[in-house]
Amino acid sequence: MITVGYEQARGLRVKHQKADGFAASASKTIEAPVEKLFDAWNEEASRRSWLGNEALTIRKSTRPKSMRITWGDGSSVAVNFSKKGTAKSQVAIDHEKLGAAGDVARMKKIWGAALDKLKAKLERN
Repeated sequence: MITVGYEQARGLRVKHQKADGFAASASKTIEAPVEKLFDAWNEEASRRSWLGNEALTIRKSTRPKSMRITWGDGSSVAVNFSKKGTAKSQVAIDHEKLGAAGDVARMKKIWGAALDKLKAKLERN
């Protein structure tokens, strides 16, 4: 953290930049059990209903805790699920290895809209 602050202050690194590219993050708390939230990500038909036809590959998943995904452009997505009560949970996304600073804003917008759709879908059912 100190190194990142130093590099940003000296103009050696810009906001959201990491050693292996840029990163975007997003999270959402949803009124649904964590298992139901995980399944909405893990089941392809369900995922397409709120994420659309994004090209992705699930590399690893541990129900109902985490998922590692390769996005269509080769970037990497880490998804973590947390139980916040019996019927409340949170999903946190770290989308890394993005190619440029402009990709961060684009992915934040995509994830924000997708998580809003997911929340509406799960809280409606």
